[in-house]
Amino acid sequence: MILKLLFVDDQTKSVIDPKENFEAKGHDCRISNFEEASQIIKSFLPDVIILDLLSEGAEPDEKPFGEKIFNDIWNFRFCPIIIYSALPESITDERVNGHNFIKKVTKGSTSIGHLEKALESFTEHITAIKDIEKRLDGAFCIAIRELANQAFMAKYDDNTRKDIIIRCGLRRISALIDSENINGRVFSWEQYIYPPFDHYMKLGDVIRLTAEDKNIAEAFRIVLTPSCDLVFDLEKDPKNKKKRKPKVEHALVAKCFPITKYNSQMRLCKTSDQKNLKDNLIRNILTQGFYQKILIIPSLPGEIPEMAADLKSLEFVPISEVANDNSKRYKIIASVDSPFRELVSWAYMLTSCRPGLPERDFGSWADSIIAKFEDSK
Repeated sequence: MILKLLFVDDQTKSVIDPKENFEAKGHDCRISNFEEASQIIKSFLPDVIILDLLSEGAEPDEKPFGEKIFNDIWNFRFCPIIIYSALPESITDERVNGHNFIKKVTKGSTSIGHLEKALESFTEHITAIKDIEKRLDGAFCIAIRELANQAFMAKYDDNTRKDIIIRCGLRRISALIDSENINGRVFSWEQYIYPPFDHYMKLGDVIRLTAEDKNIAEAFRIVLTPSCDLVFDLEKDPKNKKKRKPKVEHALVAKCFPITKYNSQMRLCKTSDQKNLKDNLIRNILTQGFYQKILIIPSLPGEIPEMAADLKSLEFVPISEVANDNSKRYKIIASVDSPFRELVSWAYMLTSCRPGLPERDFGSWADSIIAKFEDSK
């Protein structure tokens, strides 16, 4: 794969050798100093940035001279980064030390080999990023092409037209991306929005006892309270000076258990024939997403085990004890995308919201219906 590599260094001569090495392998390489880097990043759109965070002669405890460039990459053009400095281990920024898209290589006589190895480790990720960008560009073209034309044909003032193009354009892009199937059918784990965006729970979210093992199903819960009752602001809205509070103090959740606990209840153990077992599982359970009180929860590799939520095994969780990080008793692991969020609500309603009816004489009722069938022959 031919990659676009950008070297950012205050001593540009120090990266000429690695630049020429990668150019010999067919890669498109550029060199920039700190002052010009932000503009070059926007125009060149590199696949990988090789960045010297420390200026020449800087002490380890000094603020990195390349921090502004790093922030621009982090916020506006996120791509794999190789920190290429004389003392990369001295950099204490948590983002640098805690992200798999960032590697450190020490400048020296053997550094080119280490740079090649770091670059190779990013290859599959870069392929995925480029594919996402291609799909986003395609969705943008389709979404804006017709919308912009309609907006200009309508009699709007300039400000209203601009607002319509931006807001409706974003909605159309989102809808186009949602409607696109990659290689056919949706994988079970694609229902998750992971990591979650919001700091508050929503209906269908998967939460876990923070201190518990992520491989233990019993540590997980599925949120059943409607999202509108759980929304709250961490800070006041600067426009209306108000701070939204949740409408409830506790969220209703369903406890989770290993899927194998419900083997007999779902009648999966009645056959030893694997084909019949699979057909039964798909036809009677997975197609509708739940079976009686059992809501099937797909696994998310490394985060959520294969499990089931018991919609009759419920408890209340204080909202104040839930966060999207490790700071509270419960952690929001993943949100659930629509229409799977509605599936959770539907399954719970069918399980727990049936009207209470008196004992009825079904026998005479059935006789009456059968008599009508007989009369119609």
